[in-house]
Amino acid sequence: MIGVGIDEAGYGPTLGPLVVTSSSFQFKEPRNLWQALAPTSRQERKGKPYTIWIDDSKKIKKGKNGKEQLETGVLAFYLTRAPFPENFGDFLLGCDVDLKRYENLPWYADLMERKLPLFGWKGEVIEHGRRVEKALAKAEIEFRGFVTHPVNAREFNEGIIKTNNKATFHLGNFKYLVSSVLKREPLDEDIYFVCDKLGGRDKYSRVLGELFPGRVITIKEEGSKQSHYSIGDGKRTVEVRFMQKADSKSMAVALSSMLCKYIREIFVEQFNKHFQAQKPGLKATAGYPQDARRYLDDIQDLVENLSVPKEWLIRSR
Repeated sequence: MIGVGIDEAGYGPTLGPLVVTSSSFQFKEPRNLWQALAPTSRQERKGKPYTIWIDDSKKIKKGKNGKEQLETGVLAFYLTRAPFPENFGDFLLGCDVDLKRYENLPWYADLMERKLPLFGWKGEVIEHGRRVEKALAKAEIEFRGFVTHPVNAREFNEGIIKTNNKATFHLGNFKYLVSSVLKREPLDEDIYFVCDKLGGRDKYSRVLGELFPGRVITIKEEGSKQSHYSIGDGKRTVEVRFMQKADSKSMAVALSSMLCKYIREIFVEQFNKHFQAQKPGLKATAGYPQDARRYLDDIQDLVENLSVPKEWLIRSR
């Protein structure tokens, strides 16, 4: 049985990527992962020494050493499947990212060569990874890895042109993650997806019908708090739940939330460094609409002289 949590970061900003991620676990029966892995991780802000905080990324980011805690959490789980990544590019490759999508974006030059960890201490991260691996084994749970999809502004704008609807485009990214997970997991393994509510809707049967053409989709529940579906997909059963505040109810979703935020923070930091190097004293931006307007006014001359179209830099919506 595979349990998968899906989340996103950066849906609203004007600058920087939209990042969507899935985190997958294999177990014999549905488990509360926070409880099963309690010796090494926690949901609360404060807890026992040597535990990592796995929760809504917004909460963690606001906390003390927020970026370091995001990095430690996601790398600890990553290390249960792979060696410590030499750099950010290697880490993204381990999360199924096609690095060629960023080669012609000058503000991300040298991004993939940045050494990890960026915010913490390598020895501490490795120790947390060792402890998580031991706890997973004891609980008979396997971390199956991340699939992440950082959508740059060029891809975002092309998607909006194609769909003419931001919510529809966003649902397309959800379908990309689901398809990626289905392809990498055994055909006879039941899979359970949990995701936050997407696109401001309660009904997703049409979206799932596009993902599973010709399959019977059973609607178990459709409402403001949760929409739950079961799909007969050959030898396996696939269940999908869209839930309000899913990152507070599913550790897999919370972990995806953390990876999304971590990746976006690194992309935006590199973005700022690129333009600050050309305009000393430029105040950094997080990319959200109001401050993005200020930032773009400040770098107007640089934008006009870009070697690539400005649509590769600035989102249309």
